[in-house]
Amino acid sequence: MDNSSLLNQEIDLHGAKILVVDDVSDNRMLIDMYMRKTHSQILQATNGLEAIEMTEKNNPDLILMDIQMPIMDGYESVRRIRAAGFKKPIIALTAHSLKEDCQMCVDAGCDYVLTKPARRKELLHKIQGILIT
Repeated sequence: MDNSSLLNQEIDLHGAKILVVDDVSDNRMLIDMYMRKTHSQILQATNGLEAIEMTEKNNPDLILMDIQMPIMDGYESVRRIRAAGFKKPIIALTAHSLKEDCQMCVDAGCDYVLTKPARRKELLHKIQGILIT
């Protein structure tokens, strides 16, 4: 199967719980639209503190973490989530694509970094590759 037909396939994430953390409602809504046909459960948080609480309460299978947010940024939130023992994948979503910015995400505890705006196919295939292996 070539890449173009792979990209056009529907992705089934089998009820995976995915926590989307972003202070901008349009960004959360866009990711929710991307995820609609994947059979996943989408949870949402609007800042890093909510992300910590939602992670403790719901134990998501994967976290999509915005890095720049008020109240508590993604770096600090990820550090605290990791310190609390969360071992599952965290994908940083950031508008900053410099090598140093990506390294700061990894240093904080993120497993992967995707730049904003997130593109549907790239995001879905990254999540599929992480969760369904």
